[in-house]
Amino acid sequence: MALSKTDIISTMCAANPEISRAKHTASFNAVIEAIKTLLCQGNDISLTRFGSFKVRETPERPARNPMTGEKVIVPAYKRVAFKASAEILKALKDSLA
Repeated sequence: MALSKTDIISTMCAANPEISRAKHTASFNAVIEAIKTLLCQGNDISLTRFGSFKVRETPERPARNPMTGEKVIVPAYKRVAFKASAEILKALKDSLA
C-alpha cells in the first residue's frame, strides 16, 4: 500500500501532537521542495539513517519502434536514483522475519 502525503503528515501529527497540522504540512512541503531544488541543480543528497538521492545521467541510445520497426534515437535524460541506508534495509529485513 502506497502512503500519500496526507498519510505521512498524519503520522507526523500523531508523533508530535503539540505541533499544529499546518506547521507539520509546511515543514514537509519545505523539505520536499528543498530536495527537489537541490536535485534539479545536480546535487546528490545524503540523509543519514535514511538514504541517498543521486542524479544519474542516462546517455542517448538507439532503439526500435516495436510497432513499425523504425530505428529511433532515445535522447539522453537525467533520473533520480534512491539508495536506502543500511539502517532502513535492516529494519525492513527485520520486519519481514
